[in-house]
Amino acid sequence: MDKLVIGADPEIIFLNRDGDIIPANEIAHDRNSGFGHDGHPSTGEIRPGYSSNILEIIGKIENILLQAEHKLDLSSKISAIQCGHYKKNKALGGHIHLATPGHKVHRDYDKMAPYLDLLLEDCVEDLLAPNDERTTRISKGYGRKYRDHQEAIRVKEEERVEYRAPGSWLISPEVAYTYLYVAKITALLSYKNPDLMREVTEATRPKTLLRKRRLLKDVVTASRSIVKDDDTELGRDILTDVIAPTYDIDWDEDIRKNWIV
Repeated sequence: MDKLVIGADPEIIFLNRDGDIIPANEIAHDRNSGFGHDGHPSTGEIRPGYSSNILEIIGKIENILLQAEHKLDLSSKISAIQCGHYKKNKALGGHIHLATPGHKVHRDYDKMAPYLDLLLEDCVEDLLAPNDERTTRISKGYGRKYRDHQEAIRVKEEERVEYRAPGSWLISPEVAYTYLYVAKITALLSYKNPDLMREVTEATRPKTLLRKRRLLKDVVTASRSIVKDDDTELGRDILTDVIAPTYDIDWDEDIRKNWIV
């Protein structure tokens, strides 16, 4: 695998001033646009496209939200945009797409899937996700890990798979970056140097929050031997800040407060 590009379609809900859901198809009229909706008319999706550069994806998300705010006059129609795992009886996903141009990733994605479970679900989600929402989402049949439910990885085409376990991570640019960055280095390290990935992950059993933080940092350090690009330094710094015990996330907040200044 010579190249990996990342995409995503995290879900959101729109609330009116009474705190009730406004169906997404009443707000995002163009179903297939970057600010659209899928088969569930109640939930919207943000679709930034693909890039090998996580910062570029974050910039695209910011631009999508900013354009929607102005072109659709959102402030006059809604009181909040929310993300998370389960809001107002709606399961919200933060599906991450991993595409490998020139490499048929669908043939051996099982090499990567256990590490996505370990690093994104057992570490990042355990550290950052809203636990009550996450538990409810799983109880409704969504967000299960690959080791429990093979539909957690969905093959979209020969060169692209979708990891469906995480909830929607759009609460802030920093949190979004952390999720996408961990997915990126997990995929690259598990394919390009599986022996090193195995060695690093087996050295630290992430049973406590402290060990989960340590394992994430160890994987970041290990990935530097194979990944040296614009995300290398920035990813390490952002992840270190976001997974710190002092980092505060309000999952009920209007995401626009963090994305649109």
